[in-house]
Amino acid sequence: MVAGTGRGALTGSARHRQGAADLYPHGVPPPAISRRASYGPNSPVVGARGARTRQQLLDVALAVFAERGFHATLVEDIAGAAGMSRAALYQYFESREQIAIELIEECGAALMRVVRRLGPLDATAAGYDNLHWWLGEWSYVYDKYATMFVQWAHIDSPKAALRPLIATYVENYTARLAQRLRDSDVAGLDPEQTAITLMTVVERVNYYRHTQGLPLSEQQLIDSLAVAVQRVLFPQTPLPVLVAMEHEGSTRRAPVAPDQATLVADPAPDPAPERFAHLTGAAATSVQRLLQAGAAVFAEYGFRDANVHQILLRAGLSRRTFYKYFANKQDMLGVLTERAETALAAVQHQFPVLARPAPDGTNLTAWIGAMLDFQDAYWGVFRCWLEEDADPVAVRAREASLRPLVEAFTTAIRAQPHPDALDPVAGAWILLALLERLPHQGVGTRYALGRQQLVDIITTFTARGLLAPPG
Repeated sequence: MVAGTGRGALTGSARHRQGAADLYPHGVPPPAISRRASYGPNSPVVGARGARTRQQLLDVALAVFAERGFHATLVEDIAGAAGMSRAALYQYFESREQIAIELIEECGAALMRVVRRLGPLDATAAGYDNLHWWLGEWSYVYDKYATMFVQWAHIDSPKAALRPLIATYVENYTARLAQRLRDSDVAGLDPEQTAITLMTVVERVNYYRHTQGLPLSEQQLIDSLAVAVQRVLFPQTPLPVLVAMEHEGSTRRAPVAPDQATLVADPAPDPAPERFAHLTGAAATSVQRLLQAGAAVFAEYGFRDANVHQILLRAGLSRRTFYKYFANKQDMLGVLTERAETALAAVQHQFPVLARPAPDGTNLTAWIGAMLDFQDAYWGVFRCWLEEDADPVAVRAREASLRPLVEAFTTAIRAQPHPDALDPVAGAWILLALLERLPHQGVGTRYALGRQQLVDIITTFTARGLLAPPG
């Protein structure tokens, strides 16, 4: 099997709408998500004219989601944009969520078709070309459905209503990709763990490309992903294979050997005075319980879908106690952000050891473990920094804490002597994708990774793909 090359292989709306069979090759959508049979896209009740109207509504919904975001969009908004009443829209769709389901099925099915056509992977130029093609086609599909993929990322929380649907897609895509890795005789790596890692990195880097204003072109990101993944899967790949393909110009500069003094971790900055530092006894305990509950609820439901009632249930405290210390959940996010920034700074200032890891990899492994501890405590907050564009707390934290973290990653990767097309800036965002998303990608699937599995696969990916010399 030899994969096609070029983007033209995926053109044509019919190929992107082949149906849910591509998305669910091993079954049907989870039973928790129901649909009125008479209102489906092929319904004899709706008919051909109705089917066209349904597709028009999907197209309109895609545009409205792009403008307002999924959470801020009401059924009335979609109906109004389509020039019909809400009652008329309900003749075709049961809810806003049902519209989202069909759009997710459509864009997910397009990605499933791409992975089915992924050719053999190996350490040769042909294998590398197949990998590069897959990454390019994924990017093409992501661009076509960017609005829905971005909304998909924002509604994908462990306890979100659509998580069962997304989990089914993750499971089926991972299974297909893992089989391709087995067929390609990838050695020394668990095919399933590697497959979900690759899926996570590619999806999340494309998400960053559309939401974070990266100073890189699409092609630079694809080239860098291809080099990093090739080095992870086949570290024996000769350097001429990695440099033979025409790659777009990189922001790489000549490697800069770090000063020996920088190899010793800098002391973490002293944290700023915290709002509740003066509390003691029962009051301090109550605030801590509320903050721990808030962090957990933000992680499980996403900040937008989380509410005070959920936090109170988790904390086992009264509404009166909550409002004694916090004005609302946004106020709580501000306090959690301050704590998260302090914790992240402490980990980030251990980062210089990553620029030149110990021969046995222990420096890198220990640092990744510390980052995963941070993620366990503050993932919902950290994710909010990435996803919330209207929240001033998130916007400030993104610039004050997230960007410096990426810059630290970039500096470490740039210090390595790599003559290939791996761009240090792209490498930094690849590393962020591993740390930020991989611990949660497999939730609700048979591919969920345990703590040690996460440490091992992130260490391997970082050491082989981003830091180790090629060839």
